[in-house]
Amino acid sequence: MKQKYLALTLIVVLLFTIAMPFPTSMAKGPTIGELQKKITALTKQVKDLTTKLNVKTKEAKDVTAKLNAKAKEAKGLSSALTAKTKEVKELSTKLTAQTKETKELKEDNSDLITQLNDKDRLIDGKDKIIGEKEAEIEKLKGQLAEQERAHKLKSATIVYTNESLQPGTSIKWYKFNTNRTSIYMTLPAFEQYSYILDSTDQLVADVSKYFNAEVKSKFDIYVWMDENVTGTTGSEYKMSSDRVLIRGTKFHPVNSTNKTPFVNCLAHEIAHAVQDLGANILSRNGRPGVFWVTEGTGMFIQDHYIDYTKYNFPENHIIIDTPDKARYTKWIKDRSFFADKIDVSTMTKLPRDLELHSDYSIYASIIYYIENQYGHDKLLNFFEYHKTLTTPESISKAFDVTEEQFVQDWKKYFSL
Repeated sequence: MKQKYLALTLIVVLLFTIAMPFPTSMAKGPTIGELQKKITALTKQVKDLTTKLNVKTKEAKDVTAKLNAKAKEAKGLSSALTAKTKEVKELSTKLTAQTKETKELKEDNSDLITQLNDKDRLIDGKDKIIGEKEAEIEKLKGQLAEQERAHKLKSATIVYTNESLQPGTSIKWYKFNTNRTSIYMTLPAFEQYSYILDSTDQLVADVSKYFNAEVKSKFDIYVWMDENVTGTTGSEYKMSSDRVLIRGTKFHPVNSTNKTPFVNCLAHEIAHAVQDLGANILSRNGRPGVFWVTEGTGMFIQDHYIDYTKYNFPENHIIIDTPDKARYTKWIKDRSFFADKIDVSTMTKLPRDLELHSDYSIYASIIYYIENQYGHDKLLNFFEYHKTLTTPESISKAFDVTEEQFVQDWKKYFSL
């Protein structure tokens, strides 16, 4: 601004100088032309200064605008800072409250931990008492079982070995009568297997239901351990004397020949007794029964039909392990005599190994196949036809296929 006023002052002085007359007594000064040139030059300088002044004024205006913007921005930041400061203060207040609450919770937790420790000690004490009571109960159960066995033993009739069992021996037997059987047990066998006295009648009833038959006469069951009783090393049914013979072992509660649990063996041999005395398929009008039918149904009853869980049997005296289709297939394929399966085209060509019973699973698979493909009623029909007809005729009438086709279908079912 000062430069603008200085320029204007200079212009006024120059104009005033030009307008005033020069004294005649003074020496002659610059000419008018020279003065006009100076004025032009000065005017140009004033114009340049004015242009520069405008530029500077504009710059000053821009700086002022920027300064105002920065001031506004600073004001906004100040407001935001104030808000954040307020928020921080509120958070600090909450943190203080939370810290106080946490401290109180820690104190409460400490009390709870103390209470829980006290409860744990009480629970441990009660568990110990319960354990002692359970042990006492088991002891009482054992005593009760001993008393029951002793009572049963007192009620038994003492007899000695029948000559037909083992000539020349004198084995002491305890005889127990049930509604359906007469059970003979040596003392070691009684101590191990006395529970069958309460379950054998039900087993007979269940097996009879499978064959839709009724055993009208009692049969004998002989159970012994290591005594020299008969030539039987495992279990069998003697059709000639209506006797089930089962040998157990004091080291493991199973049949000693094929390691089948004792109860499963009992069910199997009872099945043979029912086949003989109820279903009449063990002997067919004076002819021996067909092996795959009698042993197959015996195995099927033992492995599939009997529900062992409904009886009061010791768990380690039974196997509840029902074979399925895949297991039957593996069993059959594992038999060396089945390497060439085309050889088996009729039922009479099925293998028979009485010594090792290795073919029993094959017979069971045939019954399993019939049960699943034709149903139990048609199996019962087959039993009836088979009492008087040949195997091919019975298969044809019961299942409406030839014997050869029946064998092929059975082999195909198990992917043989």
